Amino acid sequence: MIRINSIIDTLCGLIGWRQAYDTSTLAIAESLTKSESGLYYQDSHPLLTLTNVASLAPDFANTHWRDYDANEGYKEGNVVKSDEKLYKAKQNVPAGINPADDTEHVYWATTSPFSEWLEAKTRAYVQKAVTRYYNERMAKGTARSLLESKTLFDQAGRLMDTEAYGHKLVGMEIVPVRSNGVVTQIDKIGLQFNAPCSVTLYLMHSSQSTPLRVVELQYTKSGGSLQWFTLEEPLYLSYLSGDTDAGGSYYLVYEQNVNALAVIKNRDWSAAPCNACSRTEYSSYLAWSKWLEVHPFEVVDGAYTVGEMWDLEDNSYTYKSNHGINLSVSVVCDLTDFIVKHRLEFADLILKSVAVDFLREFVYNPNVRTNRNSLNVSKPDLMMQLDGNPEFGRVGLSAELDKAYKALNFNFAGINRVCQPCNNHGIRYTTT
Repeated sequence: MIRINSIIDTLCGLIGWRQAYDTSTLAIAESLTKSESGLYYQDSHPLLTLTNVASLAPDFANTHWRDYDANEGYKEGNVVKSDEKLYKAKQNVPAGINPADDTEHVYWATTSPFSEWLEAKTRAYVQKAVTRYYNERMAKGTARSLLESKTLFDQAGRLMDTEAYGHKLVGMEIVPVRSNGVVTQIDKIGLQFNAPCSVTLYLMHSSQSTPLRVVELQYTKSGGSLQWFTLEEPLYLSYLSGDTDAGGSYYLVYEQNVNALAVIKNRDWSAAPCNACSRTEYSSYLAWSKWLEVHPFEVVDGAYTVGEMWDLEDNSYTYKSNHGINLSVSVVCDLTDFIVKHRLEFADLILKSVAVDFLREFVYNPNVRTNRNSLNVSKPDLMMQLDGNPEFGRVGLSAELDKAYKALNFNFAGINRVCQPCNNHGIRYTTT
């Protein structure tokens, strides 16, 4: 398994687009010019210039953008024109908030339609390259699912077992298995209260001062039933990642709401459930307890600030209460953090892959003008440069890309004792 969005976020910063010389007619956002590897896409082929790439994009220069109207409210994503600049709404904007006056960029941010188009295109092509590489060379034997969607418990708490209200931070300390490349993911969150309420959950880590994720849920059950919420993106709990240090604990917490009381699962969370009481729940416990520890706890008022990490010495463990929380968890072998760590090895592959995709779009886009300042290059010539001519032994850029795929060869044997328990020979990287 790989978390493709996390990988794309990292790999898109590997190579940059060199800023145009004449920024008065064509300029891109500074974020697109950053290059961790020192490589730039324009260096991959003479035809891959910003001017040529712009010929693929919609005609933004002649697009009509509506002027900002102080009497009108705007939705997130709306684009308006003010003082000859374009602004995009970062969230829903009430009437009267002029983008030119929003110096803190709370509601508005300046935008460049061409930069956004170019970023989206680049991300799509980088994702295509990573997906192909993973499917062809990495997926076999590395996509093991160690635990599939197990709940912490199967039977909901009884409505009469409610937790006494106190102004406290409550939740669960979760300790995932200490193995690099193994990730625990929370797929669903179950909540049980005696009345409808809003619950804001914070996923914290002991090495970070701010939340890794904030999840806002609306509990709507009026009869105190358990309500499950499927997350749009799972909560990932890694042993080591770009956001957390190795080891440590995760904390899924919320601040108690006086309008509703948590319905608790009345059992001893410091030990296995009663086998004779519920064979199903006992079997589920045996499955997930191999991969994570769960410790309910609370922090009293005055010892915490909502949204900030607190002193862990103030944790008071409450093994008789789950604070109305149930979780559906999976445990998988995940190569994301390994790839991110070795991202520089992908630079040549990404460079050539994006170049091939843009040049091929020059060929198949009927409206493209390959060069606005000189003679157009014919499609047969472009195809020759892409695919070569085997009859005359000419090698095209596509063949060079295939070599780059073959040259990058990761050996995942022994990456951890769980997923690949073999000798680790590291990375093999051959010349092209």
